[in-house]
Amino acid sequence: MDKLLDILLTSQDFREENKKDLKIYELWFEENKEKLLQELEHLVQRTPGYENWKMDYSKESLEGLGKWLKENVETEKLGEEDYEKVRASVPDYIDIDDWTFTPETRAILLDAGIYFGEVFIRNHSGLKWEQYFSTSKNKDIDHGNMVIPLKKSNLSPVNILFVLGYGLVDGSRGEDRLKELYEVWEEYL
Repeated sequence: MDKLLDILLTSQDFREENKKDLKIYELWFEENKEKLLQELEHLVQRTPGYENWKMDYSKESLEGLGKWLKENVETEKLGEEDYEKVRASVPDYIDIDDWTFTPETRAILLDAGIYFGEVFIRNHSGLKWEQYFSTSKNKDIDHGNMVIPLKKSNLSPVNILFVLGYGLVDGSRGEDRLKELYEVWEEYL
């Protein structure tokens, strides 16, 4: 399970993992989801200026959370060895960053991703978390992850939050983006 949690908090890429181990992750997710949400709520509310933020599962609550994320997503410089490992795994023509999220930020993005998914589930009947298993030979990035199946696609809230985190760090996304993403994905319901 430690290996799966490490993957979850770094790349969310379970494509190489076996189904038996991934089913253990599904159990962990279901057993810990509420605890992780409570931790997120307490963390946000302990931040000066956010004492009144409510985890009420409303679309509006995503505004405050997006602003809080913008102010609290942190990075750390990759060590030379870690940078070289990443560089070796990616073709030379692709630029890579020399930083990564701090472990605390990775945990925050996981928790925020779960909350983002719960906002959908609690506001739209019939939605639920399911573990996704790709049926194609070349498994896609959602393989093994907890997603919310939609009519024509899967909503992968944790992956979405990690991508948003990169945008918040590099400045390409602002604090309103979390609510905007919710509105975009609502169109797929």
